[in-house]
Amino acid sequence: MSFNITGHFLVSTPQVTDEIFSHSIVYVTEYNALTGAIGVIVNKPIVLGLENILKSLNIENKNLGELYFGGPLSLQQSFTLHADDMASGKLSLTNNKAIIEQNKNSARNFTAVGYSEWRMNQLETEVKYNDWLVLKSDYGLIYEVPAEQRYTEALSQLGINLAKFYSDVELVRA
Repeated sequence: MSFNITGHFLVSTPQVTDEIFSHSIVYVTEYNALTGAIGVIVNKPIVLGLENILKSLNIENKNLGELYFGGPLSLQQSFTLHADDMASGKLSLTNNKAIIEQNKNSARNFTAVGYSEWRMNQLETEVKYNDWLVLKSDYGLIYEVPAEQRYTEALSQLGINLAKFYSDVELVRA
């Protein structure tokens, strides 16, 4: 299987139950069949200890808006999604403090601690085994939909009603 999902969302299926990726939406910022993929979880805000997290990251201005858990790697760093090439229509992920500071007052600000990464063939295997569904990017999902509604909205865009899905699953088990 070969596909390029740079600039797409990965939506975890209900069968994914691990603590990190259950009910997650990941925006894929880089994909290469030979090296793997990099992305950031876009629907898990960090609510506790924000002030201490920012201080530990040496980020002086606390006016960054919501801070998200982006994934299990590099938790000591903050990252931001930004459009470095508007023509491509894709967002890039950076930990450049100047870009993070520049984006902090933007309506399209998205800052996360950590990121997610898959090695060569790992993501293809996970998609093949239905751990992830691939959704074409609609940045409104990140910037316009409240974080607690993003997962349900992503599934809805894929034509899946989560309540009905669980109802059907329970009927099958009965």
